[in-house]
Amino acid sequence: MDHVWAAGDCRRGPATFVEAIADAQAVARDLAGVDFNAYAEKNVRADKYDAIMGRKGDICLDVAGCKTSRCLGCATVCEVCCDVCPNRANVAIKVPGLAQEQVVHVDGMCNECGNCAVFCPWSGRPYKDKLTLFWSAEDMDASENRGFLSLPDGTFRVRLAGSEGTYDVNDAACGLPEDVRLTIAAVRDTYPYLLA
Repeated sequence: MDHVWAAGDCRRGPATFVEAIADAQAVARDLAGVDFNAYAEKNVRADKYDAIMGRKGDICLDVAGCKTSRCLGCATVCEVCCDVCPNRANVAIKVPGLAQEQVVHVDGMCNECGNCAVFCPWSGRPYKDKLTLFWSAEDMDASENRGFLSLPDGTFRVRLAGSEGTYDVNDAACGLPEDVRLTIAAVRDTYPYLLA
């Protein structure tokens, strides 16, 4: 039926998460009116596609491939926890050197309502699971989250997997996992207002 769309379980009955994502992508493409073959040839509709998809990244053009491989790559740009947090305590950070944005949880903005956990498609608890930015040593001491705190000398106090230390994130050999080091540096360099 024209102008009526269905996706996921309401379209096909009980199915996999991958099939629901594939359906949602088909609906999004139809709603956007994008001809992906023409888009590949730089059709004039490309600007519409770019505007629609700019916030969450490219969608998979090979839906059949996603279904057969059971790839969940589109979830790498999920960011649902950022969208549903009433306090905006989960923030998607663009990190130079990493392929996708990283979600950072800002402890000082969170009231632990659990909304992000309710809507997480991975049954996660972003307010507990995501790398957490702390605004004070007291807040970091009161939490068990892995996270970081900016120190007055320009270094960062970082806690990961139960161990803690002070690190200079400018030093690639500082001992932090590279994705964590780059994420902390990106917060400092591009999102300093988050450091409070």
